[in-house]
Amino acid sequence: MRVNTGPTKIGKELGEIKGKKPERGIHSQMHALAKEISETFGEPKKFAMYLGIVKNIGLRRAYQLFSKIKQSKNVKTPGRLFVYESTKTMEIVKKPSEILTKKLKEIDLITPNLKKVVLKMKKTMKENNGIGLAANQVGLNMSLFVIDEELAKEHNAPSVYINPEVKPYSKGEEELEEGCLSIPETWLKIKRQKKVKVKTMDENGKKYKFIAKGMLARVLQHEYDHLQGVLITDK
Repeated sequence: MRVNTGPTKIGKELGEIKGKKPERGIHSQMHALAKEISETFGEPKKFAMYLGIVKNIGLRRAYQLFSKIKQSKNVKTPGRLFVYESTKTMEIVKKPSEILTKKLKEIDLITPNLKKVVLKMKKTMKENNGIGLAANQVGLNMSLFVIDEELAKEHNAPSVYINPEVKPYSKGEEELEEGCLSIPETWLKIKRQKKVKVKTMDENGKKYKFIAKGMLARVLQHEYDHLQGVLITDK
C-alpha cells in the first residue's frame, strides 16, 4: 500500500522451454522449472535447492531470472549467479495480473524459507516506498502481508501478518486517498473503518489479538483486501 502522504503467460513460456504444453497446477510448473534450471546449469543433484528458490521468489520471478542468466554470455557459474540474484528484492506484480484477483491460500506451516520470504518482502516494500505489501503482490499465493516497521512499532503491533483476520470494530468510517504498488500512478479516495479487530500470527508463530485504529487500521484493511483478491479499483 501507498498513501498520498508523501499464469497463463508464465505457464506458456514454461511449456516452451520444455517443448510441450505446460503441466497443470502451480506446483507442477514449479517442479518443471526447477528441473529445467538444475539440468541447464549442469547441477541435476541440486534440484531440491532450486525448487526451494523457485518457491521462495515465485514462478514468474524465477523464470525471468533463469531466462536472463541462460541467455547471458561468459557466465562461468550460472547456478551460483542464480542463487545470488534470487536473494535480491522481489518484483512487484502489476495489475492486471491474475494472482491479484485471487483469494490467497492459508499457510499451514512456518518454515525457514517462509521467514526468508518475509525478509525479502520487507526489503521490497521499503525499496518501493510502500507501507504495506501482500504476498500476491510479489507473485506468491499465500495468506501473508507485511507492513512498515515504524508504523507497527508506533502502535505496538506486529509487522508480519500470517493468515490474518481483519474485521470491523466500529461503525465510523473515514475517507482518505490510497495508492497501491501494483497499480502505479493511481490514487483513489477509499472509505475505511476507523477501527478494526485483528487476529493474526507473525513469522515466529506468535499469535496476536488487538484493536487497530487510525493509519494502522487503514493499512491493515488495504493489505487484507489483497489477500481476498480485492484491489482499490474494486472498492
